[in-house]
Amino acid sequence: MELRHLSGFVAVSEELHFGRAAERLHVSQPAVSRLVRNLEKELGVALLDRSTHHVELTAAGLAFLIEVRVVLDQVGVASRAARQAAAAVHIPLRIGFTECTEELLPRALRSFRRQLPPVRLDLRQVDRDAQVQSLVEGELDVAMRRIPIEHTTLQTELVMREPMVVALPARHAGRAGPTERRRPGRGSLRAASPDCLPPGPRPVAYAV
Repeated sequence: MELRHLSGFVAVSEELHFGRAAERLHVSQPAVSRLVRNLEKELGVALLDRSTHHVELTAAGLAFLIEVRVVLDQVGVASRAARQAAAAVHIPLRIGFTECTEELLPRALRSFRRQLPPVRLDLRQVDRDAQVQSLVEGELDVAMRRIPIEHTTLQTELVMREPMVVALPARHAGRAGPTERRRPGRGSLRAASPDCLPPGPRPVAYAV
């Protein structure tokens, strides 16, 4: 049983006429008749009730038609998926990153390579302020950065958490005592926010 047998049967079932089914399939009428006869022979049941003046589906034919439509629809889905996957190999995935995400980047790339090895990657070091604009304008597909990111059309996914600490000399004025907890105030020290990290150099594109 081949797809051409199924397609021929569906055409005849929907047209209820071998001549119109042949025109629809761009083949000769005898060719359509042979497809249906061979299909019935393989199944061992009559799918169509033929007479000189009309063609009708048998009960077996109607049941078979319902399932065949599902099969052909799924074949179409599979065909589109294959073509899209083949096209994706030639279209690089553009990933923007900052200096702050260089530690996460190698791990993310290893995981990506294990799951989608054929896809080509285009890595670009892009300042965090420019990442949002690049995403919105379609210059980047993915951006790796620290949160928050405030834009209504972009989706975010948390992939890692990391602690932040401040290291001070033992006698530093900003260091709290063993039982004292300093509150932020005038002249006190605060941990630098990731947003305050200096931007990297101008975007550099390179492929891996």
